[in-house]
Amino acid sequence: FRRFNLLNDSIDLYLVKGNEETLRNSINQFAIAFDGKYFWTAGMHNMYTFDTSTLQMQPFVDNKGNMPFKELPCWSLLLKGDWLYAGSASGLYKVNVRSRQVIKLNVHRLLDFGINDITQDGDSSFFVSTAGGGLVWFNEFTGQVKQYTNKEGLSNNTLCGLLKDNSGNL
Repeated sequence: FRRFNLLNDSIDLYLVKGNEETLRNSINQFAIAFDGKYFWTAGMHNMYTFDTSTLQMQPFVDNKGNMPFKELPCWSLLLKGDWLYAGSASGLYKVNVRSRQVIKLNVHRLLDFGINDITQDGDSSFFVSTAGGGLVWFNEFTGQVKQYTNKEGLSNNTLCGLLKDNSGNL
């Protein structure tokens, strides 16, 4: 985790303490979210939390004492309230940032494609870009799912990222 220090015009580097492999694995991060206390980061080898008061970076441990994201590539994080949505190589997860409960969302088989990015579309709806399944819209509470692929006009069924404009278009 790197942080630009405005006070001394320098970049501070924070890595997980541990053996060389643990240290090396904490360098490769792709996604970041902030819940007001912790920066959550995820990447090729694990999910981590960075405590802004202690300046410590730790591997994420769930409420059962496990590391559910160890060696699970995670490409995207989206914070919504107390829930952190994590798009991974094996689907979509949500993590309660207070209790550290982890839930694998089994909304639809389309979300079992590798997930590259997530963006919110309303109170309970999300757009998800996948690695081969196109663009997926789903509503977490109703279970409604829509898929958009090259048949609907996408140039490719692999979407690397999502970005909304000021009008809500992707």
